[in-house]
Amino acid sequence: MEKIKKSRGIIAIIVSALLVGALALFNQTSTQQNKNFHGAILPHHLLVQNYIDQFYEKLAKENPETENILIVSPNHIGYGLNYMQTTNNFDTFPLAIQPILDTTKIQQLLDKTTLHLKSKSFEKEHGIFLHLKYLKKYFPDAKLIPIILKIGTPQDRMDRLIETLFDTLPAGTLI
Repeated sequence: MEKIKKSRGIIAIIVSALLVGALALFNQTSTQQNKNFHGAILPHHLLVQNYIDQFYEKLAKENPETENILIVSPNHIGYGLNYMQTTNNFDTFPLAIQPILDTTKIQQLLDKTTLHLKSKSFEKEHGIFLHLKYLKKYFPDAKLIPIILKIGTPQDRMDRLIETLFDTLPAGTLI
């Protein structure tokens, strides 16, 4: 059972990495628009919290103009029936500092993809919540778009999400 959990975690990380990589590749090859995105893949465990803090501090210094952040995480717990999920509020969650969510762009993604609004799925998703305090600390005015992905998300759905993200997100978005 432990091997299955580790395998699922590794697969989920790979899926998230592929999303970031696909956006970067799409960014380089698209003739639709000339957009630049900034991407990073970070751990989501407090064992390396000093590293995470230092990373965000440096990132903020190098990208002080960041206004939009897409944060993608594996759906570690497997909550919800849908492969791709988002939320448009964290109001019911016990957060000391509420992040600003880009509800307009979230709605655009909901309208154009198979992304589903499932706020309950985010309640215990450490892949998102661990980073919120750093994002709020170093990018206090940035608008966030949180997405969690389940293991086994079909490739055609991922492709559609990537295309829609590219069309929806403004240049300079941090991923």
